[in-house]
Amino acid sequence: KVGTSKRNFPLLIALLIASLLAPWGVPSGSAASTVLKYGYTGGGLVGLNPNQITSGTQKVVAPLLYDPLVKINKEGKLVPWLAQSWSASKDQKTWTFNLRTGVKFHNGRRFSASDVMKNLEWISDPANKSSQANEVGKIEKYNVSGLNKISITLKNPNSQFPGSLVFIYMADILNIRNTNIKYSANGTGPYKINSFSSDNYVYLKKSTNYWGDAPKLDEIKIMRSPDATSALLSLQSGALDMVWNVAPNSITSLRTNKSIDFLNADVFAGVHVLMLDTKSAPFNNPKARQAL
Repeated sequence: KVGTSKRNFPLLIALLIASLLAPWGVPSGSAASTVLKYGYTGGGLVGLNPNQITSGTQKVVAPLLYDPLVKINKEGKLVPWLAQSWSASKDQKTWTFNLRTGVKFHNGRRFSASDVMKNLEWISDPANKSSQANEVGKIEKYNVSGLNKISITLKNPNSQFPGSLVFIYMADILNIRNTNIKYSANGTGPYKINSFSSDNYVYLKKSTNYWGDAPKLDEIKIMRSPDATSALLSLQSGALDMVWNVAPNSITSLRTNKSIDFLNADVFAGVHVLMLDTKSAPFNNPKARQAL
């Protein structure tokens, strides 16, 4: 559940849409700046490398700054994003992606097939300990054809390979070689870095050269609160517009506050898996597993 201030309810709905591009009602001719103040608790926002994610908050920030090759739409189907189309060889080992043209990084450099290769190489390098390495799997070779086409040959067949790339974000390859990627975040996403303080806050502003629909929010301020109580107090006072994961024991009292709304995502967003050790007692016994 998400707690939100009703003052900015249309704005907050925008946040829940896949790429935060939904419109917010501003009076005609108004020059008012649309700013979303989003609160999170605990630690975790220690870096901005999209392929070295260690916390849930980083997962919120990554798709604002970066784009993947493919995305999942509201119906749960894969749709083109930075890749406009793709195809596979008969043995499902070689996948060819045709990239969108006219895409630029926040610094103005053109996005190309070489960026795809360098990102995947970085993720696959064990020395980098990428959180996304298992998603990519074992890659045998790359074939870059010009600026907008790349073929990726896998060591083993994988009929679902495009789906493995949904959360693989494309960062600037020059940024990747520099440890500053942890802080500078040069991506192709709808927002770019305004300022960042590790494990404290990240302020984003809309990218004026975004290849897709123009972001309707001028700024997004993602700020850390020391604990859930202080985050809710900030929400109630108006210092925050939105907080994530309201504690269940706070919901009843908050519902009496007419200025607070609770939003539930309409779209299936993921699954938590309970994994059992079937080699050890008691769950090595099928009857114990069936009982559970």
